[in-house]
Amino acid sequence: MNNKRKQKESGITLIALVVTIIVLIILAGVSINMIIGDNGIITQAQKAAEDTKLAQEKEAISLAILENELSGTELEIGTTLYSKTLANGNRWHILTNKNDGTSYGDGWIYIPENTSISNFGQTTQNWLVHSQTGEILSISMEDYTETYYGMNLAVTEGLLLNVDPVNMEDEDSWGEGVTLYGVTPGDGYGYNGDAILFDGVNDYIEIYADTPIDKGFTFEFYGKSEDDRINMLAKTLIGEQENYIGRFRINMIGNQFRAAFAGGDAGSDWGMSDNNKHWIAKQLNGDFSAENGEYLTMTVNLETDTITLYLNGENIGATVCNHDWLISGQLTNGEIPFTIGLIIAGTEYTETYSSMELYACRLYNRVLTDEEITDNYETTVAYREQ
Repeated sequence: MNNKRKQKESGITLIALVVTIIVLIILAGVSINMIIGDNGIITQAQKAAEDTKLAQEKEAISLAILENELSGTELEIGTTLYSKTLANGNRWHILTNKNDGTSYGDGWIYIPENTSISNFGQTTQNWLVHSQTGEILSISMEDYTETYYGMNLAVTEGLLLNVDPVNMEDEDSWGEGVTLYGVTPGDGYGYNGDAILFDGVNDYIEIYADTPIDKGFTFEFYGKSEDDRINMLAKTLIGEQENYIGRFRINMIGNQFRAAFAGGDAGSDWGMSDNNKHWIAKQLNGDFSAENGEYLTMTVNLETDTITLYLNGENIGATVCNHDWLISGQLTNGEIPFTIGLIIAGTEYTETYSSMELYACRLYNRVLTDEEITDNYETTVAYREQ
């Protein structure tokens, strides 16, 4: 009997010990969370210290700007921003919020990270300061696009053709071996201030790429058309009716992207019917007749035999093709020009021109990365829309 009682008391003691340990673990967890958790004492203390440092930095910036105003001297910190207006001419310089499209120009000062401020040190944040109201904003440059007169909008490595809002008026700066045919000012066509207008009658751009395109290329088209067809890019010797020498072409029909080479089976999962195996097609969600048009980028990688499409800077799909089909359009032949706005096709030799608005257009002799493509899109659109 006594043995049973001792066993019972021992069992109760063991249970009590386990319960005590569990309670202590819970209490320890609660205590640790109170100290180092998201709302813990240490976290709150760190946040308070950061907020204090941020407030001191804001105050130092305000004092520095005030001292400049009182002394009547030129601004010694940051960059004065100017809106893109006729009055500001070529000194315009703006920041644009990628999320809501808000632009910061006249009245604002941009102070980048690591700017030295007298009697304070270097800034740890990027700042926007309004010189009149005193409003100060701490910003992340990942959320903003900086554009200014004369800047390089595009990645320049491998660039064969560069038509963008900066140099659109000066075709001599578009690249070597680039010629504009038929697009002359008058009757509302040609350069109109923010676009090149093609009337669909003998208007096109010709590019002789003397730099080898042996590994692939990238083509960017930013524009719109009220017509059903946009002839974006082709490679054919104009006037040479024998076999339509070259015969690479891409176009938009409605909102469907299409590409074809000289012949043969594309071997792509974007392939069309058995009667059109040398064409590939992909339906896009973009509207090339919309008010602001669309920005289409295509890369052709001759090392992986892959065609990739991007719409407004975002990758929307890729397809692997037959290598022989890809090179049948004589992409690597520098003696056959590329054309924009003109496609030669049909059962008989037929020249088809596009009526369209061109906002920007680029051709590279290499495959751009996803990041480069996104940067080109964001910077070009932000620049043009100011």
